Amino acid sequence: MSNLSPAPHSRSFPLVEPGRTVATAEASTSGSPSKARTDRRSKATKGISLAGLRVPVPLPRDVDTAFSIPITVSGEPGLQIIMCELIMKQMPSETITRMVDNANKCIDDFVGGKRLCVHRGYFPSQRGSEIYVSTKTPPEPGFTVAHLLTHIIRKQYDGWIKSYSRIKAKTKLMDVVGPGEVAPPDAEVCYDNIYVVAIRRSTGADGRVRWFPQLEVRFQ
Repeated sequence: MSNLSPAPHSRSFPLVEPGRTVATAEASTSGSPSKARTDRRSKATKGISLAGLRVPVPLPRDVDTAFSIPITVSGEPGLQIIMCELIMKQMPSETITRMVDNANKCIDDFVGGKRLCVHRGYFPSQRGSEIYVSTKTPPEPGFTVAHLLTHIIRKQYDGWIKSYSRIKAKTKLMDVVGPGEVAPPDAEVCYDNIYVVAIRRSTGADGRVRWFPQLEVRFQ
C-alpha cells in the first residue's frame, strides 16, 4: 500500500470528497475576459461592499481532489497568514503550533519519508512561472501538520515579497483569484487578506507529489 494513500487515515483527517472543496476553488483556466465583459462586470459590481466577502484562489489542475488537510483555528476554517511571524526561524512555527487545531498531528504516513516538494499557492496571474524545488533532505520522523504548514507559509511569504517587493503592497483581486463576477475588477487585496484553509497535494501524475496551500481571499 502506498504511503500516500489517504484512505487509511480518513479518521485522522476529514478527507475531502471529490469536488467538495474544489467546487469553490476549481483549477484556473487560461485567457482573460474581453473588454466588453470587463466593462459589464464593472458596471454590475459598482458600489458593491466587499465586507465579509470570501473568494477562493483557484487550485492547480492536477490537485488530488480526494485529499485535504483542513486548517482550522478554534474550530473555524482558515488561518490568516499575516498572523504568523514574517520571518519564521522556528521549525515548526510557534504561532502555527499554538493557533492551528491538530497542528501537532503526525503525518509521517502521508509524506512517506521522502524529500518534500512544497510550494506556495500560485495566483492565476502567476501561472506559467511556477518553480518547484524539493527539500534537501527527507523530513525527520515525527513530521507534523505544523511542520508542513510552516514550510508552506514560508514559501507564501517569500513569493509575495518576490512578486510585490513589500509585505504591505496591494494587487488587483482579479490577479489573485482570476476573472469573475464576485467583485469590482479594480478591487485590491494585500497580504493581510490571504488565508490558508487547507493543505492540498497534487496527484503525482508527473512523477512527483507536490504539497501546497488552498488559499482564500477574505475581506473584513
